[in-house]
Amino acid sequence: MTKTAADTDMNVTLTIAARLEDGRSRLEERFLAGGEVLAATVQSVGQMVTTLDDVMKAMDQSRIDAAIADLADTAGTLLTLPEAQARRGAQLRDLSCVANTMADQVEDMLTIIRFLRSFTTTVKVTGAGAEGFDAFANEMLSEITEARRQADLFQATLADLCSGIQSAAAANMEVETAYKQVVPGLAAALTSDSARFGEYHSKIRSIAADLTALVRGIQTKIGRSLSALQVGDITRQRVEHVQKGLALLHSEASSGEGLAPAEMSLYLRLAALQADDLVSEFHEGCGTVMSNLSSLAADTKELLAMGKAARGNASAGGDGFLAALEGSVSKARRLVCQVEDAAERLASVCNATASTARDLALSVDNIQAIETKIQHMAINTSLRCSRMGEAGKPINVVATELRAIAEQMEVVSGRLLTSLRTLEEKAVALTSPEEEGIGLGERLDRALASISDAGSKISNDLNQLAERGDGIARDVSRNVASLDFTRDIGTVLDECTLQIEERAAALADPDAEIEEPSEALLRLADSLYAAYTMARERQVHGLVFAPPVASATREAMPGEDDLDAAFF
Repeated sequence: MTKTAADTDMNVTLTIAARLEDGRSRLEERFLAGGEVLAATVQSVGQMVTTLDDVMKAMDQSRIDAAIADLADTAGTLLTLPEAQARRGAQLRDLSCVANTMADQVEDMLTIIRFLRSFTTTVKVTGAGAEGFDAFANEMLSEITEARRQADLFQATLADLCSGIQSAAAANMEVETAYKQVVPGLAAALTSDSARFGEYHSKIRSIAADLTALVRGIQTKIGRSLSALQVGDITRQRVEHVQKGLALLHSEASSGEGLAPAEMSLYLRLAALQADDLVSEFHEGCGTVMSNLSSLAADTKELLAMGKAARGNASAGGDGFLAALEGSVSKARRLVCQVEDAAERLASVCNATASTARDLALSVDNIQAIETKIQHMAINTSLRCSRMGEAGKPINVVATELRAIAEQMEVVSGRLLTSLRTLEEKAVALTSPEEEGIGLGERLDRALASISDAGSKISNDLNQLAERGDGIARDVSRNVASLDFTRDIGTVLDECTLQIEERAAALADPDAEIEEPSEALLRLADSLYAAYTMARERQVHGLVFAPPVASATREAMPGEDDLDAAFF
């Protein structure tokens, strides 16, 4: 080959190498930008997956189930309130009946005291002029007056007590009536609303789980696409190796030795085969990347739809039955407050009743002491009258009558004491707490707090997730649309491949055989073989040149080819 022809060949080779460098630069730039875009999207999707995991943990089903079970149990307890209130009403009426009986007994006592006073006056008139009877009558009158004072106080205190009991009974009756009207419907609403909230919470958990699965799928697909971008690095390296092959050819020609046209044609055919194969691998890899990215379109569309559904469910829960459930719980809480208020009023009345009963018992003790005095005085009067003979008989009759009346008074006071003990026992029994309603307020407060917190968190979390999902869907759609790895690059590589093939064909007949390759050709082939980093390049090389002996021996080692194939 003449020097002019060789220079022309080298100029063509350099031109092809320059175009390959242009394609390689674009390739590196395009894939680097694409990698950054996908890496940012992977990070954004990863953050959403983390948020979804946190949301799923926060939607603790066991805590909601416990709150719903507590509400159901509370609803059952509410249903016992009317019966308990009716039982308390019956006890109050029984207490009022005892108090009314005592009022009659006090009235009997006052009647007896009036008789005593009347007979004392008779004693004074009958015993006028008799020694000591006037003083006796005055003392008797004083004792009876004190008994009347004690009885009047007793009657006044008992009247206040009866009024308090009647007031408590009337208030209890109002509450009892309200309970009968409100509690059944309220308990049913509480049970129904809590069950609906449980269904709502389960549905939301399902939506969140589906959303998590979808976003994880998007994350996986983007991750695969990002991984598949290694085709860009593979192509870049292979382009560099083709460039290296052309550079080695140029260096050989510059040294003055050069290759024969047939050998140069064979060497360029190897370069053309490598270029053609790398272009094929490039298009195949880019097709895989774009296929993965294109499949994300349906996923992002579904993500937007699920976000819309999530918002709708959050709104339905917040504005619908969740608000109704909170209303039912609040209504139940107000009812429990009535229970607590009624219990406090009842306890106050019963405590006052028990305390008053003990005070009245002291009053009865005082009256009984006066009765005893009157009886003793009457007995003493009878004894004196017996010693007076006929003159004392009229007074003796009156004294005997006084003793009989005093005995009646003793009977009445004994009944009063019995009634007072009964009154105190019943009052104490009423102040004893019943199981119904105990801790209802705290349980309702706890359930309401759990439901309100859960409802608010669900609504906020779903809205945030939906907004973040919308953002990711838009980003993925926009980023995928902006990625085109083959534009311009594939054309350049295709044209370079064609030019190398044409140049190889122009140098010599492709079917021409080389009987004995020159040392220069073998040296170039071996140097190029040593630069390869991928098994596929070595396979293509083997279609034209046998690998160097040392390399062939190394490649024959077990497992090496498999390992290379796995990585490249």
